[in-house]
Amino acid sequence: MMTKHDPPCAVEPTLHFYQAALEVSYRDRTVRLTRKEYGILLELHAGKGRVCSREELLVNVWGRDVFVDSRTIDRHVVQLRRKIQRLSQQDLHVDTIWGVGYRLQVTNASTQEPSPK
Repeated sequence: MMTKHDPPCAVEPTLHFYQAALEVSYRDRTVRLTRKEYGILLELHAGKGRVCSREELLVNVWGRDVFVDSRTIDRHVVQLRRKIQRLSQQDLHVDTIWGVGYRLQVTNASTQEPSPK
């Protein structure tokens, strides 16, 4: 039995992915993404903190048979950053690793796999 002297349980905020709706939620906030933004975020999340190259993102999100300029990734990442900033000013970041690619940093959070909504 919990008394008023017991410390509160620490509950980590969770990053939730909703593939059917192309939405991501965090700390009771939800943001809708475009299909490409969602794909980029999933790839970065799947990387578990490692750097994903532009080429890797292009192949995994757009496919091998599509000609897309690598700067297209940059434009989508700019929009993705704006959207995830609405979810959290501090815990979620898409870092640029100059000359290499991008990395998703999620601090003070746990993550859950994509689920239908």
